[in-house]
Amino acid sequence: MIKALIEIDKRARQTVQTAKDKRNEAKAEIAQEKSKVHEAYLKRANEHIEKMKQHADEETSQKQLTIEEGFRVSAASLETQFVANKEKWVNEIICRCKQI
Repeated sequence: MIKALIEIDKRARQTVQTAKDKRNEAKAEIAQEKSKVHEAYLKRANEHIEKMKQHADEETSQKQLTIEEGFRVSAASLETQFVANKEKWVNEIICRCKQI
């Protein structure tokens, strides 16, 4: 009878140990899967950030080109006005200086 109880206890301890081992394996698998999910999330987030950065860079470059073109147009307009009016302006300055 005692031998039978010892054998039952031994099998019960083995069953418990097996269950503990399976639990530890499951915990390790969960930790590994959690790490994979985290890495995948970070990768997607970084890809999204990179796409948004590229879009912002493209938008900024386009705006810069538009502004530069506006400056060129303004500079050309001012140059045209200067060429057309420089003698008139110089003469007006001279006349005003003579009046003083």
